[in-house]
Amino acid sequence: ITKVFAKNYKTFSDFEVREDDVWVISFPKCGTTWTQEMVWLLGNNFDYEGAEVPINLRFPFLEFGVLIFEKFMHEWPNSAEMLKNAPSPRYIKSHLDIESLPKQLWTKRPKIIYVARDPKDVAISYFHHNKYWKNFS
Repeated sequence: ITKVFAKNYKTFSDFEVREDDVWVISFPKCGTTWTQEMVWLLGNNFDYEGAEVPINLRFPFLEFGVLIFEKFMHEWPNSAEMLKNAPSPRYIKSHLDIESLPKQLWTKRPKIIYVARDPKDVAISYFHHNKYWKNFS
């Protein structure tokens, strides 16, 4: 766990969940983005014009801000803050493990879509995704 993640852990564990939220949860490189696009289009009556808005604004990645280096955090919108004021239903993406997900997920019971993929395919996809990232491979 990075220092930035540890410092922001409560932001995720105490995140206010709504009953009409739609969550897509997965391990990275499992087809999350494809799933997000399909789910968003289904939930918005196939609004292809609305789908032109970047996915990170329509379907924020809850913990994204803590995955980047702290010195760059000011350049990215804080997804948790952005989601607080978002209209319902909110569409939320997460790669958090089950222990780090918001506690209210289990009491408010929003829609949760879990995406899984063959681990061998994930490893190959993850390798190709990260090989160009400095300090990642």
